[in-house]
Amino acid sequence: MKLKRASQRIAALLCAAALLVNLVSTAWAASAFLRVGSASAAPGETRSVYVSGSNLEALAGVEGIVSYDNTALELTGAAMVGAFSALGTVNTETAGQVSFNGACLDGISGSQSILRLDFRVRPDAAAGEYLLGILIENAYNTGLGTVSLSGAPGVFTVTEPQTTTKTLYFYSGSSVSTLHKGEQVSITARTYGSQGLAAGKLEFRYDAALFTCVAAEPLSALSGAVKSLDTSRAGYVSAAFASKEEIPGGELLRLTLEAVADVDADTSVTFAASELYDTALAAMNGVGFTRALTLRRAEVTPETPALRVTMPAAARTNETITAVAVLDSGSGLAAADFCISYDTALLTCTGVKVSAGMESVDGVCIETNPKIDGGQVKFTFICAKGFADGAELVTMTFQPKKEGAVTLTPAITTSAVGADRRPIALDMCAASCEVKDPFFEVTFRDEDGTVLSRQSVRYRTAATPPDAVKAPDEAHHYELAGWGGDYSSITADAEFTARYTAIPHTEAVDKAVEPTCTKTGLTEGKHCSVCSAVLVEQKVVPAKGHTEVIDKAVEPTCTETGLTEGKHCSVCSAVLVEQKVVSALGFTVSGSVDGVTDNAMVTLLKDGVVAARGDVRADGGFLLSGLRIGAGTYTLRVDGGGCVAWEMPVALSDDSGSANVACLLLRIGDVNGDGTGAEDALQCTLDLQTLYDYLALRQVPGSFCDSADAARNELLVRYFLRLADVNEDGQVDILDYQRLYLLARNG
Repeated sequence: MKLKRASQRIAALLCAAALLVNLVSTAWAASAFLRVGSASAAPGETRSVYVSGSNLEALAGVEGIVSYDNTALELTGAAMVGAFSALGTVNTETAGQVSFNGACLDGISGSQSILRLDFRVRPDAAAGEYLLGILIENAYNTGLGTVSLSGAPGVFTVTEPQTTTKTLYFYSGSSVSTLHKGEQVSITARTYGSQGLAAGKLEFRYDAALFTCVAAEPLSALSGAVKSLDTSRAGYVSAAFASKEEIPGGELLRLTLEAVADVDADTSVTFAASELYDTALAAMNGVGFTRALTLRRAEVTPETPALRVTMPAAARTNETITAVAVLDSGSGLAAADFCISYDTALLTCTGVKVSAGMESVDGVCIETNPKIDGGQVKFTFICAKGFADGAELVTMTFQPKKEGAVTLTPAITTSAVGADRRPIALDMCAASCEVKDPFFEVTFRDEDGTVLSRQSVRYRTAATPPDAVKAPDEAHHYELAGWGGDYSSITADAEFTARYTAIPHTEAVDKAVEPTCTKTGLTEGKHCSVCSAVLVEQKVVPAKGHTEVIDKAVEPTCTETGLTEGKHCSVCSAVLVEQKVVSALGFTVSGSVDGVTDNAMVTLLKDGVVAARGDVRADGGFLLSGLRIGAGTYTLRVDGGGCVAWEMPVALSDDSGSANVACLLLRIGDVNGDGTGAEDALQCTLDLQTLYDYLALRQVPGSFCDSADAARNELLVRYFLRLADVNEDGQVDILDYQRLYLLARNG
């Protein structure tokens, strides 16, 4: 209870503050200010509040803050409106505040709304008045000068929940209040807040004898609603609408009328709203408005009589233009000298005469000046008693020279006077004519009547003839002689037909072409050297075909490649069957190794450079085949397994193509050649005996010199000496025997 009384006291203070603001605001009547509008609503209802400016003068920009009590009011929308809508922004991130920043390059003056705020009253809000404060932070005009701008707060009144039918008030906005025939007026129906409006019918009524409906359009407040518009009946416009959501406050419907009666009358346009329902489908009352309008008859200003020049509004350059100088009735003209000017670059005056009927008018004398080719047509009018009738005075004819806008401008060279010899007012009214060149159809035909070209050609310009060719015959070719007429300056529709001159052919010989093995030939022919017509056709002579010769195959050797059999033409040397290269056979080196074969390898060397390499098989055999090497003498080395390397020369030639050799591979100290060395003590004793015999008798064992081939024996002896050099000092002596003995004893 205490909390409720405190809330009521605060509300009363806010109300008092608002009243004080209203009192103070009267002092601001002459100064610029922004005022926050006021509104009232029950809990759960939504209202729109506008911030509007008054007494504004070229206001180009403004920044400020609107504050509200967010415990009672919920902000549901905020937007810059009117002239500030395009460049305006709002910020609603801070609870209880709306920061706004608006700009308009052209500035605004007078009174206008700049900001719309949509509030919904919270369901638990206490009844009372809540202040809507405003703080102006910055304002400037179109000259970027600072503007003194005051702020006037508003009040949002929270009422007790509604238990009776809600009433929605509609207000009018009008562009004008007084208008004349042909002028238009726009009348807008709007609300300030909608009290939950969701559906209804809006109606405008007007006097169809005074106005016609130019346009009727639903506006922004109805943008989200389903709506239908009826403008089918004169004097009546209606719009029905419905929406699931609440219709926001603002502009609903605009009617634009045009005055169709030239009368003095006071009338009105009435607006009514019916069948209104809120979002809860509860019926609502609607209070419309009447907009008073005043029609005024257009004021008629008496026209001053004039001398008028009349002529067609459009003409062609191939036509004569007839112009007439006409005097309005009621002029009372007694005497005047007139001059009608024209542009000599566009027109030539071909004649001037007094109009028919004026020569016989009693008391009227019109004299024309015969000099008419200098850009002026002059004539004098005299009627002593004054001429009050309207009449055609002078008729002029002109021939256009080219396209353009031509104007005949009348002028008075001496003062126009009435019968009392006093000057009278007389307007001069010129006349204009748009002169265009006509276009004519020009057709070019071949001599047989075939249409070669059909063109639209501008008056007095040249047509463009097409290419015309007549096919040659056996005796003649033809040249275009002309088109039977002049097409350089077209002045009417025209047709032209090609004319040809026959010229005998100039014969030229086309030499015969001999055929070749692959290309056809030609017989001798003839043609015309001028038109290229064929007089004697050249006929094709078949190609002769190739004369085949066999290119023998070449057998490959060990070092040289060979060739397969081929064929070629003996006449043109064209290859018929290409000879393909057969790879060189290469050399083969094979043989066997006696003695130790485990991990043995065969290497073929040339001047110390490895030419080929291979492994020795377990059975002692080896094979090096397909060797792409040159002929000559190579060194064959067999080594591996901790044995003394065997080396021997191997000669390779194209005649032999291969070599088969016998090799020996033994461990050092195996001088009896049985395949065992110092690792076997028993067998080593035999080696000691053999080495002793050699040292004592200088006798090489028979296994190293039993070959019938002396060169083979020499290789075996050298290999024996390398086996006997147990200490590897390069000579065989007692030291080697001692070394072998120690190896045998130590196992």
